[in-house]
Amino acid sequence: MPLESKANGEDIRESFPQPMEIIYTCTRGFFTRKQLFKRLPILQWLPSYTLQYLVDDIVAGLSVALTVIPQGMVTQL
Repeated sequence: MPLESKANGEDIRESFPQPMEIIYTCTRGFFTRKQLFKRLPILQWLPSYTLQYLVDDIVAGLSVALTVIPQGMVTQL
């Protein structure tokens, strides 16, 4: 039977979806504005982030690092 299909000029190849069609289908509800803000919360608070917050965050990060790193080194001994 497959030989007859080829002889009649019919296309017997399978059609596979294009990669962009698959990506679009899988991410259809992902890129709505509501879903984007839900998945990336930084988009909500970054516009109101000030320089003072940055300074406070750096001080907090350094103080935590200066506490946790020596504790980790002592635990290794």
